[in-house]
Amino acid sequence: MKEIKSVDNEIVKLVEGLKKAKNRKELGLFLVDGKRETLLAMKAKKKIAYLFFCIEKSTIKEEEKESLFAEIHKAKGEIIIISEKILNKITFKENPEEIVSVFKEEAIELKDLKEEDKSLLIILEGVEKPGNIGAIIRTAYAAGIKNIILNNCPGDIYNPNTIRASEGLIFFMNIIKESPENTVKWLKKNEIKVFAAETKAKMIYSEANYKEQSAILLGSEAKGLSDFWLDQADERIKIPMKLEVDSLNISVSAAILIYEAIKQRGFK
Repeated sequence: MKEIKSVDNEIVKLVEGLKKAKNRKELGLFLVDGKRETLLAMKAKKKIAYLFFCIEKSTIKEEEKESLFAEIHKAKGEIIIISEKILNKITFKENPEEIVSVFKEEAIELKDLKEEDKSLLIILEGVEKPGNIGAIIRTAYAAGIKNIILNNCPGDIYNPNTIRASEGLIFFMNIIKESPENTVKWLKKNEIKVFAAETKAKMIYSEANYKEQSAILLGSEAKGLSDFWLDQADERIKIPMKLEVDSLNISVSAAILIYEAIKQRGFK
């Protein structure tokens, strides 16, 4: 354990730099704001690099703090005591908690997915807003889905807004970035049927059969799905809406389709 007092410290500069996606990608590191999210990342066995602790802001009981520090030491992370000034420099939040942590990103590939996790999964194409991705992750986790595949989604997986919107549940999910072409090959190899959400589809979503291995595919609200995916999908499905409404928020659409699928499966 050590203490840093200067905002010009090299480690402080490195961590402050992680606010930018480019630096997160280059270094393979990401920031986690807050005690709850840090504990969830630890529970999910994410590899911690640093835990920054601000005593001035601390509301944690001494025994709780000692237990946390022991867990960080066990995970071979470095504990650094910082001032409130440094905390405000490295955090994303306007009124931060006493803890900011840095974890190492571990890339997951399609080949890493376990057989039992392939039964129902989500594919997102071209979705830009981290908050929407985070909300979909939260719903997917609640429904027992473990895998989300991202095709041509800009930004990095552990964007702070994604972490926040997912309530930290992103740490328990397999989030895979892959090209549409490789995704299709993998789906066909594993005999997974693709249901593409499209406003012009003829089939209402509740008429589809999701009881076999299935993937629910959604595109961005602005552009929808690409012609490539519309051609590759096994079924095109729609959520019925009044004529005045041309689309729903993608996280809402995802929730409707996900819960229809698990309803058909008996909520197992």
